Amino acid sequence: MVRVSFHPSYCPKLYLDANVLIDAILEDEEKHDRNRDIEKIESIRSARQIYDNWPKDSLLTSPYAIGEFMGKSGKFRKSYHEMLEIARDRVFSKCVVLHSSVERRDDIAKLEEGLTIGWHVEHRSDQARWGEFITAEGGSGGFYAGPRREEFAPNKPKATFYSAPLFESLLFAKASEIESQIGIHFEDAITLTYIMDPDNTRRVDIIASNDQEMRKRWNDLMFSHTGIEAMSTLDIARDFCRWMQKKEIPSSSDHITIGLPSANSDICNRNRKGPL
Repeated sequence: MVRVSFHPSYCPKLYLDANVLIDAILEDEEKHDRNRDIEKIESIRSARQIYDNWPKDSLLTSPYAIGEFMGKSGKFRKSYHEMLEIARDRVFSKCVVLHSSVERRDDIAKLEEGLTIGWHVEHRSDQARWGEFITAEGGSGGFYAGPRREEFAPNKPKATFYSAPLFESLLFAKASEIESQIGIHFEDAITLTYIMDPDNTRRVDIIASNDQEMRKRWNDLMFSHTGIEAMSTLDIARDFCRWMQKKEIPSSSDHITIGLPSANSDICNRNRKGPL
């Protein structure tokens, strides 16, 4: 390994799939056989190198990927509350979390028949329920149910509930449209709503995934319109290493340093073409 210094602006924006979060944060390479699990160990090491050193603005993920990550609590003998703390301290503090943005179009208006609430929050205590809402047409209002207000001043609620009926309908309608148009898995269609803006502008440069089947699906011609390639963390490290060696990087006080494979290492010399 060599230490390479570079300006953060040279880093491609990576969307981290759930398996990369798992390799970088939860996996322990010491629990894998060094003779039989070489590929897995390389995936863990490269995921950790990228995750620990890549600038935050260029590490992106989504609530969908974080949910999949947290769902692996049993495999790694973690409680749900431990996974919540790990997500808070290791994921939300390190990555930019992308959220879906879906256009409201006239051609799916039938889904909205009878749908009056766009967004809704409700607080509950033993005595009352109160909250706010935004209508599907953009209006807003509040509600209260319980003792007369002059007899009851709501304190901290015991529970708060959120719902976004309009957004939920639009999101799943859009994912279904994508699935039917280009014949992809529904979960990949959901991922597209995170990494592409509604105007088809890409938000990321590369999907980082250590799932070979996922990369095979994503690198099919049906995804070529996105301009986004799916790559393993090992390939990202290898290609970035080669790319850095060809560039003259100007000096800067805010350079960062990352450990990458040396130019004559097996990793850098493997025959692979990449986007960098």
